[in-house]
Amino acid sequence: MRRRVLYGSVVSVAVLLLSTRQFAASASTPFSGAAPALPGTILAANFDNGGEGVAYHDTTAGNSGGAFRSTGVDLEASSEGGFDIGWIDAGEWLNYTVNVGAAGTYTAHLRVASPNGGASLHIGFNGPSNVWKVVAVPRTGGWQTWTTVDVPVTLGQGVQQMTLLFDTPGMNIRSVTVGGSTPPTSSGHTVTVPAGGDLQGAIDASQPGDTILLIPGATYKGIFKLPVKGGSSYVTIRSAAPDSSLPAAGVRITPASRAQLPLILGGIAGSPTIAASPGAHHYRLQFLEIASTYVFNHIVELGDGSSHDRSLLPHDLVIDRCYIHGNPTSGQKRGIALNSASTSVINSYISEIKSSQDDAQAIASWNGTGPFTIENNYLEAAGENVLFGGADPAIPNLVPSDISFRFNYVAKNVAWKGMSWTVKNLFELKNGQRVVIDRNVFENHWAAAQSGYAIVLTPVNQGGTAPWSVVQQVQFTNNIVRHVSSGFNILGVNPGTNTVTNNITVRNNLFYDISKKTWGGAGQLVLTQGGRNIVFDHNTVFTDGSSVVYADGTTVSGFVFTNNILPDNAWAIMGSGAGEGSGTLALYYPGATFLRNVIIGANSSSYPPGNFFPAILSAVGFANVSAGDYRLSSTSPYLKSATDGTAVGCNIAALPK
Repeated sequence: MRRRVLYGSVVSVAVLLLSTRQFAASASTPFSGAAPALPGTILAANFDNGGEGVAYHDTTAGNSGGAFRSTGVDLEASSEGGFDIGWIDAGEWLNYTVNVGAAGTYTAHLRVASPNGGASLHIGFNGPSNVWKVVAVPRTGGWQTWTTVDVPVTLGQGVQQMTLLFDTPGMNIRSVTVGGSTPPTSSGHTVTVPAGGDLQGAIDASQPGDTILLIPGATYKGIFKLPVKGGSSYVTIRSAAPDSSLPAAGVRITPASRAQLPLILGGIAGSPTIAASPGAHHYRLQFLEIASTYVFNHIVELGDGSSHDRSLLPHDLVIDRCYIHGNPTSGQKRGIALNSASTSVINSYISEIKSSQDDAQAIASWNGTGPFTIENNYLEAAGENVLFGGADPAIPNLVPSDISFRFNYVAKNVAWKGMSWTVKNLFELKNGQRVVIDRNVFENHWAAAQSGYAIVLTPVNQGGTAPWSVVQQVQFTNNIVRHVSSGFNILGVNPGTNTVTNNITVRNNLFYDISKKTWGGAGQLVLTQGGRNIVFDHNTVFTDGSSVVYADGTTVSGFVFTNNILPDNAWAIMGSGAGEGSGTLALYYPGATFLRNVIIGANSSSYPPGNFFPAILSAVGFANVSAGDYRLSSTSPYLKSATDGTAVGCNIAALPK
């Protein structure tokens, strides 16, 4: 990963003063819609909306880390969960609209990392006190080795703008916590709990910064609560095995590491094995095997879903390299209930989540605000492998938001086919927004308890008390979807909601073995039933159903279908009561952009001009379809035929390996 580490550029006082006036006049707006309260924690990635020169200034185009938000600011996953700002250059800045509850003297605790030290930034508040403070960033030894730097600030009351202005490169920043004058406590002690020891007692006695070690191979039976503690340093609960015998940071754990893991085992009806108390925060679970002998429980419960107060949601929680599983014979209802804020599930393995009586999910969230980082996990479940929504949130107007779902392997066990387990889909949004689904593999799904769509985007007011439920701002990019009965089911409007599904982008994905013959269902790429601003661009698709795109119910406004490769089958584009191709586009997708698609075997007279109609598959010029190489060869006539001058179809090099 390329980093800028030179310190030759420093912002002058004159530039700083000029920038101060510029920041004060900014028209940026709060990231979440409302100014977050101070005292409190501001995540660096949650800078204001407004774009370049308004909410932020970044000297390079695009997001170098490719994580979380599609802006010019460079973001990446943080080792402490969530995201941090990286690739920082001198003169860059970020704005945050905040609301200070009361005038007074506070301490700003900045969470920073720097491999070499010598970096600096300014933190400013343009409220009544007009504060500007310099922050010297020390050497921490790595880009993901974090420390807290404290600076006193005297703030006036009310809504104002906090600005981070970077004087030099050479640092990352994760968060700013504004609190009392006493820095967060951190004891940094290590406690080992022997086999059969009092794990709950060790958790209760721990202080922020402590590490609780558990013996590999030992079993710790009980129901374990994560209580509320002060401070902003993590309590870590992990295996006592040496790091050298465990997967490294960023490497997904598998059951092969089981001998190095302690087993935390629950088994009381109605009680999860591990549960976060209301308001609990800054806990990290690492290198643990977690299970339950009672199959109708959640195994891990991060928020019980009953709180009516956002401030009582658990937050700043990390599950990293943990093996969470149900019973191979009797299954389990749910791996993780994710009803929290600021939570990461990374590098973990969740399996054997299945039920013949209930929908079973590896991860489910219905009463958590986010942001959620779900990255580099194996996620196996019979019902919905991953589900957001599905029950009404207890918190009014709550929509799970800012979800990064990347590098995961999402699958059902094909041995379950024909068994009694309730099978529905691989990924479902019933209530969610600002979702990035990138570089995952989705596979093995068949028609059973539902009609067989692998990815379901359908806003649902499940219990009749959440009419605000919405599915919007979803990016589905660079994924592989294979061995499934159908691709997407997109519902524009549910009668129980007052919202419209909107801004769905499906770009640069490979869909193959989407098969009615093998897996049942319709064998379609997508079924649309209304919506707004739905984009399918640069996808390569192999299906065997009668239609590839099917429309029903109502129209989609702002439909874009460009640069895709797909078969015609009986008809590539079809709608209920409409004609193939142009007839369906006119009736269900009025004003659609339909260009530069390669539709194999279709009749060109049935479709708008500006598309391509090779008679047979071999005329497309794939490198080697029979060997699974779906790149276009150097002799393909469509190598530079897309609207952007690149190859039509998916850029295979961008997909997960």
